[in-house]
Amino acid sequence: MSKGAMKDLQRQLDALVESLEHEKAKREEIQAEREAPNTVYVLEKERKLRAFSGTEGPAVSSFWEDIQAALKVRKLTGTDAADFILANLEGAARQEMRHQPSDVTTDPYLILQKLSDTFGDCRTLGSLMREICNKVQREEETIAEFAFKLMSLADQLKKVPGAPNAEQAIKELFRDGLLDGVLRREVKKALIQDPDVSFIKLRDWALDMAEEDRDLPRRRVRKPVSAVEAETTQITKALVDLTTAVKSQAEVMEALQTQQSGILTRLDKQETQTTRPARIPKKDLRCHRCQKMGHLARECRSPVPVSPAVIPQQEN
Repeated sequence: MSKGAMKDLQRQLDALVESLEHEKAKREEIQAEREAPNTVYVLEKERKLRAFSGTEGPAVSSFWEDIQAALKVRKLTGTDAADFILANLEGAARQEMRHQPSDVTTDPYLILQKLSDTFGDCRTLGSLMREICNKVQREEETIAEFAFKLMSLADQLKKVPGAPNAEQAIKELFRDGLLDGVLRREVKKALIQDPDVSFIKLRDWALDMAEEDRDLPRRRVRKPVSAVEAETTQITKALVDLTTAVKSQAEVMEALQTQQSGILTRLDKQETQTTRPARIPKKDLRCHRCQKMGHLARECRSPVPVSPAVIPQQEN
């Protein structure tokens, strides 16, 4: 076979191989489309920040937390972060920033600090510390509820310039403010053994202690409806029985008072009859001077009789 014929066969063979590879790729693509699941993936939309106005909407503390999280996700710093914060202001807050100097409006920290000073809670360190120091666990308050209130005060304390360490402050308040004396003593021991323990761990340890020891306060457990209804029924029945007994006693007391009044009335009549003798008719009265009837001696007109002992003296 000549060289020309060999070249023609080689070209035909190459064309067939290329055609086969093309068909194979096409079949694999079609097969992949058939086997692909009918699933649609939707990317979650980026969380939209709530604009801060200073008068409505979120508080300045909430806006501060949201804006810091957004800056961290977007990896914004410097003037880019400042522009992002200004873009999420409206109303009085935006107006406030328009009148601030450029060194404030280009610094994200100074912008947030100015918003906090202008629209935040204007509480002094003294008033906040007084409230914290007076915070103790109430009678109907669980340990967890007491701890949550202390954590809320700690968040406020962190925003006040010159404030003491909030974590250490609420640990000491938690130690001294617990209602149960036994648990309070155990928490003091725990803080002495581990003064660097976090407040969360200290609270959880106290909750576990309260659950394990029968003499310590329990976490409040909500009673089932059936138990509450049964208890209410028992209380109602007891109140009805008590009311009936009181009513019966009142009736008995009233009867005794009526009987006592009748006895006192009869005694008064008898006493009157005994102390006041019956009057003797005047016609039956006898005079002790003249021995005549019808009058008394003080009314007698007869002369007073002379005593026998006086007569001899007159004769001498």
